[in-house]
Amino acid sequence: MDIKDKHKGQTAFIAACGPSLEDYTKEQYQKETKDDIVICVKQAQYEFIEECDYHIINDNNLVYYSYPTKTEIVGSSAQKYDFSRYCSKSLSYLFRVLTDMNINNTVAGLKNFNLNEIKSSDPYVTWGPGIMYEIVVPFVVHCGFSHVKFIGWDYTVNKEDGHLNHFYDHNNRKVFHNPAHPLDKNEAELVIESSEILYSYLQSKGVTSEILSNKSNISDAFPRRFLK
Repeated sequence: MDIKDKHKGQTAFIAACGPSLEDYTKEQYQKETKDDIVICVKQAQYEFIEECDYHIINDNNLVYYSYPTKTEIVGSSAQKYDFSRYCSKSLSYLFRVLTDMNINNTVAGLKNFNLNEIKSSDPYVTWGPGIMYEIVVPFVVHCGFSHVKFIGWDYTVNKEDGHLNHFYDHNNRKVFHNPAHPLDKNEAELVIESSEILYSYLQSKGVTSEILSNKSNISDAFPRRFLK
C-alpha cells in the first residue's frame, strides 16, 4: 500500500453507521468537515457522498455504491471476493482478514492493536471483531493522521435480535447481500472494554481522538464533543 504517512498531520472525520450519525444536520457536518479527510464506513457513505474521501467496506451488509471521482475504496474480506457488483469503481486498497473462531484471539479479545499494523503492500489483518478494529484503525494509523473524530461508532445492541443498532431502519437489512450475523457471544463487551486500550494505543502513535456524541458505548477515555 502506498499510503504510509499520506495524510501526516491531518484530521480524519470517521462516520460509522450507528444511530448517533443522525444527531446533526447536513450543514453542521459540512461546517465540521470542511478541512478534514472524510472516511465513511459502509452505508454511512450515503450521507456523505460528495464529501467522502475514503469509503471502507467489507463483504457483509453489501449494497450498491456510486462514487464521485475523488472517493477511494478500501475493502476487506476473509476470502477472495468480487466487490465490482457493488461498487461503481474499483477498490484502491484491499485487506485480507484472518479469522479465528475463538473470539478471545481477536484484537479485542487480546487487547492488542499492534496485531493489525500495516507492514506490507498486501496486508493481512486479524479479526476485530468489527470493521473499525480490522481496517479503519490500521488505515488511520498507517496514513499518519494526527487527530480523529468519530461519529456513529456507538456499539449499541438491538436486544431483540442481537445486531448492532444503525442510523438506518433495522428492516433495511433484509435487502443486504451477505447480511452480517448477530454479534457473537461477548462481542460487544470485548469491543467496548478494549476501546479504552485503543485510546491509549492511538495516543502512543501520536493520534489524538474524540467522539462527537454522547450516545456511544465506547470507552469514556475518548473525550466527547458536540457540534454547534
